[in-house]
Amino acid sequence: EVQKLVTKPKIAGFGMDWSHCNQMVFVGLSDSWEQYYQAVRRCQRFGQKRQVHVHVVSADTEGAVVANIKEKDRKNEEMAKQMVSLMAGFMRRNVLGATAEKTEYAASVELELPSFLRAA
Repeated sequence: EVQKLVTKPKIAGFGMDWSHCNQMVFVGLSDSWEQYYQAVRRCQRFGQKRQVHVHVVSADTEGAVVANIKEKDRKNEEMAKQMVSLMAGFMRRNVLGATAEKTEYAASVELELPSFLRAA
């Protein structure tokens, strides 16, 4: 029913599911890349059926803050690529190369079912 919602990442950026929304506008940013990322991820999550559009409106005087967020975002992308690469190597070595180990079991004590489990 609500067509537009005005809020801030500190209020609606953590723990909410906004997957029914696909348009976001930030009017100014803080230096917190985490708040920005979490707010965007509230829309860009499992179940989202549309492309999410994020718009950032900032004054010329906020150039350093915007540049800081962009740099943190670039570093996050770089770290994610490195993690994928490292995990692929780990998977090849430790999971795909693994063999099944079986231990033979020889019962040494005969099992006796309790009376309440026996068929009447």
